[in-house]
Amino acid sequence: MIIEHGCPSYPCGQEYRKGMLPATDRLLEKAINISVGVVDKGLGSGFGARPHSSEQEIDQKARQFLSALKECM
Repeated sequence: MIIEHGCPSYPCGQEYRKGMLPATDRLLEKAINISVGVVDKGLGSGFGARPHSSEQEIDQKARQFLSALKECM
């Protein structure tokens, strides 16, 4: 994939491929995004509550989040 930057001050084309940025990959392995109201996983996180989530679903997501958080501490 070639990324072209449209800024005339910093013209360049950069090729990005899987594994090219190992430090970034390590950070993203530990990152968590929580979306509220975003249904499209391409636009947001695949984890979180949605506008029509039930209280039970929200409670379950909260428990999952806290469990993951405890593993990181």
